[in-house]
Amino acid sequence: MKCIACGKENVQNALFCAFCGARMTSESPAEEKAPEQEAPAASASRQTARPLNANPYMPPRPPVIPPAKPEAKTEEAEPASAEVPLPSKTASGPRQIIKPPAKRVFLFDEEQEEEDARKAASRKSDPEPEYDDDYDEFAEYEDDDEDEDLYEEDDEPRGGKIFVSIISVLTVILLIVGIISFMYGTTVGHRLRASVGLSSKAEDYILLADWQLDQHSLSDASASYYNAFKLEQKNYDLALTVGEGFENCADYLRAEQLYTFMIENYPQADEPYDRLMALLIRQGKTAQYESLLLYRAEHQPGYNPPTAPIPSAPTGSHQGGAYAGSVTLTLSAESGEIRYTLDGTTPGLSSLLYTGPITLTRGTHSIRAVAVQNGQISAEWTASFVIS
Repeated sequence: MKCIACGKENVQNALFCAFCGARMTSESPAEEKAPEQEAPAASASRQTARPLNANPYMPPRPPVIPPAKPEAKTEEAEPASAEVPLPSKTASGPRQIIKPPAKRVFLFDEEQEEEDARKAASRKSDPEPEYDDDYDEFAEYEDDDEDEDLYEEDDEPRGGKIFVSIISVLTVILLIVGIISFMYGTTVGHRLRASVGLSSKAEDYILLADWQLDQHSLSDASASYYNAFKLEQKNYDLALTVGEGFENCADYLRAEQLYTFMIENYPQADEPYDRLMALLIRQGKTAQYESLLLYRAEHQPGYNPPTAPIPSAPTGSHQGGAYAGSVTLTLSAESGEIRYTLDGTTPGLSSLLYTGPITLTRGTHSIRAVAVQNGQISAEWTASFVIS
């Protein structure tokens, strides 16, 4: 027979649907029997039958409420007994009473409304706590973590922390002392301070200029010499050193300006005149040289201008270039003595005196020589040799 709730086919004379658990009715009124006409076995089975959702051996199923049909008359379900007796004799022992699970109760619309009203009243009497939008649900756990970190830090011995702090402070102090000692106690430190403009001593800039000159950075060396002179313009010896540095850097214009400055401020000194005269001769500026002689005779009392002509520049036996093996260099001059240098610096009255041939061995040599007679310095002879 067919279930009117779900439409599934069930066995004949079934009281409840095996699929949805709804109470079954006969397909036609003719098939319904009066209670007094039913067989005794059917009557006994009807009394002990219970819906499938109350079967303890099957999982509960959601109830299905059939739609109301006014014209159809259905029998009301008999209440299930609290206890279901089993056959008196069983294979395992005496008769047992099995209690079925509690029957699920379904509320109708009116009852559901009453239940919702009751719950609303209970919520009003016990209002829910208000939540803040800015509340962080993890803040409490984060605070707990911070507390745990504090406890962990407190667990460490204080003596160890103090020792580590002292070692760190001492390391920083030693590092600072080392840097200061390096910057102010070594030649490299003096050069570094001068290179970045942190030094106020002219000697530091002289050290930097000499080092740059050795590195053949002539323009940088000339600038460093100039910075040294600006710091101590009234230092006579420093000015002579700077002037010689300008000549070694081939910055003859600055050298002329410096010697002129010294002549104006030290008119009785001989070295500024001598160096400027030699520099003019070396450059072939004869007219300026003669003007300087007249100026010196007028402004320097007791000076006697030289009567002898300016000596000619010396000559060498070899021209500069690359040579294999050693080279023996011979210098000669028409008059006067020969002064020379081997490091590329400008020769003067105090340079090396030539007394015989010069032997050049492996390496690079830059030779500059002049002839000197009665205080007069000739033009230069220069040559560079690379001996392999």
